[in-house]
Amino acid sequence: MRARRLVRQVLQVGANALAMWYAALTPPFLEEMRQRGIAVWAWTVDEDIAMRDLATMGVQGIITNRPDQLNQVLDELVADGSLRPPLGRRIKRSRWGRRRQLRKLQAAKRGR
Repeated sequence: MRARRLVRQVLQVGANALAMWYAALTPPFLEEMRQRGIAVWAWTVDEDIAMRDLATMGVQGIITNRPDQLNQVLDELVADGSLRPPLGRRIKRSRWGRRRQLRKLQAAKRGR
């Protein structure tokens, strides 16, 4: 249920991607995001086993301090066919234009 609420919040602000702490990600949550076309990035993943688990669960990006190790893990997963396919469709551009973002920030500063 929490995953659906977060999906609604992400869609309400016009986002098409979400970056989260990797330990908070679960397979049901990732599947809900995947079905809605929301890309999920995990941060900051520095352990091999976590890299492997997240890649096989289907995250679209992994932020790490050890890119060389991540590349090695991904190469191994590709070699044995364990990686899930990426999103089935292209990620939609955000509905928020730069001008709209600036107006919203300025209004917030004025206390509107």
